[in-house]
Amino acid sequence: MRKVLSILGIVVLLFCYEAGSESERKPWFYFGGALDLGINIHWADFNRLQDIPNCCPKFRTTTGVGWNLALLFQRELHMDWQARLRLGFDYEGIQFKENEFIGNTPVKYVTDLNQIVLVPVNVEHTLKPKLFGIYLEPSILYNVYDNLWLNLGLNLTQFVLTKVDQKEEIVSPDNIVFIDGSRIRNQYNDLDIPSVKKLYFRPLLGISYDFKVFGDAFISPEVRFAFPLNNISNVDWKVSYINIGATIRLPVYPPPEIHYYYDTVYVRDTSTVAILGLKESRVFLTETKATLTEKKKVSDGYLFKTYISEKYTQEVPKLSQLSTDIKVLGRSRQGEIQENPTLTIEELETEEMFPLLPYVFFPEGSANLDSASVKLVTKDKTKEFDENNLSWNTLAIYSELLNIIGKRLKQNPSAKLTLVGCNSNTGVEAKNTELSQRRAESVKSYLVNVWGIKPERISVKFRNLPEKFTNPTLPEGRAENQRVEIYSTDWEILKPVRLSRIQRTSNPPIIEIIPSVQSDSPVESWGISVEQSGSVLRQFTGTETTSNIIWNVEEEPIPRFEEPVEISFYAKDILGQKDVSKKSLRIEQKTIKKKREELLGDKKIERFSLIVFDFDKAEILPQQIPILNEIKKKIADNSRVIIAGYTDRIGEPSYNKDLARRRCLVVQKFLGLPDEKVELQPVGSDVLLFDNDLPQGRSYCRTVQIIIETPIK
Repeated sequence: MRKVLSILGIVVLLFCYEAGSESERKPWFYFGGALDLGINIHWADFNRLQDIPNCCPKFRTTTGVGWNLALLFQRELHMDWQARLRLGFDYEGIQFKENEFIGNTPVKYVTDLNQIVLVPVNVEHTLKPKLFGIYLEPSILYNVYDNLWLNLGLNLTQFVLTKVDQKEEIVSPDNIVFIDGSRIRNQYNDLDIPSVKKLYFRPLLGISYDFKVFGDAFISPEVRFAFPLNNISNVDWKVSYINIGATIRLPVYPPPEIHYYYDTVYVRDTSTVAILGLKESRVFLTETKATLTEKKKVSDGYLFKTYISEKYTQEVPKLSQLSTDIKVLGRSRQGEIQENPTLTIEELETEEMFPLLPYVFFPEGSANLDSASVKLVTKDKTKEFDENNLSWNTLAIYSELLNIIGKRLKQNPSAKLTLVGCNSNTGVEAKNTELSQRRAESVKSYLVNVWGIKPERISVKFRNLPEKFTNPTLPEGRAENQRVEIYSTDWEILKPVRLSRIQRTSNPPIIEIIPSVQSDSPVESWGISVEQSGSVLRQFTGTETTSNIIWNVEEEPIPRFEEPVEISFYAKDILGQKDVSKKSLRIEQKTIKKKREELLGDKKIERFSLIVFDFDKAEILPQQIPILNEIKKKIADNSRVIIAGYTDRIGEPSYNKDLARRRCLVVQKFLGLPDEKVELQPVGSDVLLFDNDLPQGRSYCRTVQIIIETPIK
């Protein structure tokens, strides 16, 4: 018993161990119950128990049905480890049966009980132990995968009932009895098992799976096996069991911490009085009154509020002058200022190619496509998908990667894909090619089951790190290496998305509105309205002090007509006086139709991005060559070409600028452009084109943008 108490003390210490400091409230421990049915296994190699007569040659290993019922306590230790304590009652009884053929046994015939004869008989030896025990079972659980747990523990059973029944009974022939007139001999009931070990130690191994019922409550099917180490008596007789059952665990939370909050609320009221002959306004406090503190129950404690009421009086001149004025300035893209400018709204035809990043990124340890970096649709929505309707946004287009590829595969039935699953080869993903394979299979499953692509058109490969990986020692590198790479020998499948639109620009692009107020009384409110043909383009309002307003003309809504734009400014003082000033701006509309009808200058703007340069590389990839060849054909003799190079945020800014310059130069060389016909802009990481917290954002930043401006006559 002393050993049991010592082990129980150790387990209690384990349950009291704090598993890290968590900011969120979580269960302190779990309690519940367990019910198991199973097989009792009695490993036996003996003929009789001490002091109990028996002529059986040998009792051998046999099995039977057992059960146990228990209470359990469980507590998380750290991460994937938990401690458990079970206290229960079980039945481990069994029945040994052995047949023996005995020759020339002295018996009597039932028909003649006065004569003893020697005949061969067949007897059955029965030994039925009755073992009921109370057990204590401390154990450690380890989370193998997902909700699957491995249980390693020690079963300490205190047997409270250790009885045995025994008998030897004639099986055949039917017409004989032993010489005492009975067919049974050596029969004993409810004898104590001799030399029994009342406290029995057995290592235990189990496996279970958690199903969440509600909140933090679980039901867990389990399989448990107890290993016998020593005999239960002074003969070769060991007891073990295999149980199948379930546990239910309910959470016990620590009592919430009660917080006390204090707040002071000032309620101020100001009344305005106009006084004749007063030269300037003045405000003074006329009354202060504190109310009783209010106590209010909040989610984690109590809030005590004290209200202080203050009354002020504001005296203002009754007679005052109010006048307003506005000044309108135009600001060019070069920063030049022009008073009362004429707005020229010009339409430009713009075309842009958005390259596809053929990578699908996954969270660490996951192969679930629902949590990946791309957008998924249902099968009934595939017919509605049209890449010409995609938004003019690189990352938004990337999110539709699998839908773009699925649509193109249906349009090109001979095209095939190769999917290569990869992992970061660190932490839980180290050497986990099975995870890489499941990632690739999840992408294939989506294309097959949703887009209806034949499975034989898609081959799957897998490896650890990608062939061209990002530095796996960096968090960004690990995130980028957790991906599926998509390859196709058919250019139509992974070619860039081409979008075109009419872009409207303004010259000047910025209008600065400078309002001014002359008033003897404080300004209560003011507002600026920008309108054309009765439609409001912009509205700005404020109180008290006015401020300069910046109007970005190129943001919608943009002036659509050649009627003047009316800019109105009003101000109102605290006495209710109001004054309004207005300015008109001339508008000139240069639509593409108008420019061509009037033979005015026009130009077409085309934008291209190369995707993607490998991490820390400036070499042109094979998949970029068709794009560059197409770009080369679009450059006319009178075209103006701008090549801007970018990088992600990884690395020093000076190094990134040099890397961007090398990327610009390699593109210039491929396009065969002389220096006087091209403008290089090695931006590097000074400007991040996309969100660098996302692996796709960093990948799209490793690019060169090419802008071709070609005049059209």
